[in-house]
Amino acid sequence: HETTSMADYEREEKPTVDTRQISKPNRRRRRQETFSTYIYKVLRTVHSDTGISNKAMNIMNSFMNDIFDQICEDATRLAQINKRKTLSQREVATATRLII
Repeated sequence: HETTSMADYEREEKPTVDTRQISKPNRRRRRQETFSTYIYKVLRTVHSDTGISNKAMNIMNSFMNDIFDQICEDATRLAQINKRKTLSQREVATATRLII
């Protein structure tokens, strides 16, 4: 029987694994919902020759999210004051008038 030294183990070829062939579970990244497509469509309607940068689009998107949250909060408060459990067009329109 042969005696093997530590050097023999180190020289021994280890099976290599091709990491490209190992299948990873398909994880879909959740899409980020933004107002950017709608902002762009309105911009095209109003000023067809004007573009918008990414930073400006991010600012407009933040603005729209803030306004949306404010309208939701005010409309919910109005519905609670009137002892209603469902938001109607009336509460949303009144909340919009209050904010603007």
